[in-house]
Amino acid sequence: LHTEMFIHYRDFVKLFVPSILYTVQNSLQYFSMQCLSAPVFQVLYQMKIITTAMFSVLLLAKRLSSVQWGSIVALTLGVACVQLSQVSNSSENKSNSFAGFVSVILGCMTSGFAGVYFEMVLKSTSASVWLRNIQLSLIGIAMSLVSTLSLYLTILSNVAFRSLATS
Repeated sequence: LHTEMFIHYRDFVKLFVPSILYTVQNSLQYFSMQCLSAPVFQVLYQMKIITTAMFSVLLLAKRLSSVQWGSIVALTLGVACVQLSQVSNSSENKSNSFAGFVSVILGCMTSGFAGVYFEMVLKSTSASVWLRNIQLSLIGIAMSLVSTLSLYLTILSNVAFRSLATS
């Protein structure tokens, strides 16, 4: 692990991209779940398959068969039908539904790109998948700690400001 992280550090640095994207994706998932019902979220999140396929074609030059493209189109139509069925007359529901939908789209895109990019990194190095997953998780843990600490400090400063304002 030491050799791969410090001597072959360039491959380790490449893992910052998917790790950061997966951290962003997790935050987007939590936001989406606040805005959408669980079944709608689950159906919409299947768009991850679509974005992963598109990034695989673009970045890895993979070729998809006509049956695979047909399946992707069918999945896209299904997702569109679910999203359209959520349209209601209430403006509050529309804004929450729209914000949740945008959050799901961004989450799917970050997930699809991160997965394909990680595959590119794996194919370009001789290190094992296990080692790369450990490195990816170490970066993810560090990113999540920074995010949590930032949120904690923001909350702490708000509490301190309120206590000063009331005294």
